[in-house]
Amino acid sequence: MFVVEVSSTARGSVRYIAGKLCQRFSRRGGVRCRLMAPVRGRFDLKVALRLLWNRREISLVHTHLGRASSLVGWLFKNSDVMTVATLHGMQKLRHYKNIKHFVAVSEAVRRHYVAQGLDDEKITIIPNGYEEMIDRYTGSGLRRELALPAGAPLIGAIGQLSPIKNQMLLLEVFRQLLGRGVDAYLLIVGEGEMRAGLEREIATHNMGGRVRLAGYRKDVAAIYSEIDILAATSVEEGFCLPVLEAMAFGVPVVATACGGPEDMIESGVNGYLAGVNDVAGLATALERLCGDTELRSRMGAHAKASVTGMEWGTIEQRYMSLFETLLAEQGEPPTVDRDD
Repeated sequence: MFVVEVSSTARGSVRYIAGKLCQRFSRRGGVRCRLMAPVRGRFDLKVALRLLWNRREISLVHTHLGRASSLVGWLFKNSDVMTVATLHGMQKLRHYKNIKHFVAVSEAVRRHYVAQGLDDEKITIIPNGYEEMIDRYTGSGLRRELALPAGAPLIGAIGQLSPIKNQMLLLEVFRQLLGRGVDAYLLIVGEGEMRAGLEREIATHNMGGRVRLAGYRKDVAAIYSEIDILAATSVEEGFCLPVLEAMAFGVPVVATACGGPEDMIESGVNGYLAGVNDVAGLATALERLCGDTELRSRMGAHAKASVTGMEWGTIEQRYMSLFETLLAEQGEPPTVDRDD
């Protein structure tokens, strides 16, 4: 089996997911996988020529995001090459014209595309995965590096600094927490267009002593090992990988009910959900967790247990089983040596 992973973007969480799948597929007997990224437009000639050059060998092309899916759907619409698109977010269905099967990363994503007219029978739900090696450890030195006290609750937020991730709202929530006398600190990890605005907001409300903008960081395990709570205040999420990773690390999450997090969080059991832009609801949930170490520990344990089965090894196998089924239905015998 020759699988080609095609990602519209060369960085970010979607590129990471495409690369992770390709890496894991390549370790299997009987499978070759190649990653192509980025796709710079719906008619990216360079990517199109690479795909067409290998078309007689390719069994299946797996795409991520609209540009890649539009290009691949057009190239192989009259071909016996199987095409599968993973739907990561709430895009327009027209970007996925001519794709033969779809993977939705959450129930919210599935509903979004069915509402646009996509045949539900062509959709399989497979969530994103997390690294099995992620586990809580001590001594990362992150708090010391960022001048954060060891004892106070640390709220973390991870993601691109953008209006959709809504970190500006998080600052408003955190300001309300400080106004209630909560002794906590906020660590915002990521880069993006909203950084200057966030810096101004922090300065305007004299929160510099309590808030750290850490920029882009690769030491994910260190971050999850040091934060006590993850806050995710997005307006909309197809999935939200930091929520999954934090839960796998045993960190309780407070998130907006904006799509993907709703599949993972049972509010009041393994975390808390609040409405989108619900400052008071988010602040109340964070205040409760900041003030109760035992509650954080209990919810973190429930969070970790609830994402069992979402390790990358399991997710990879679900994808491979789907690919085998789709290829068998169109007459290509499976050629995979299973390692499960």
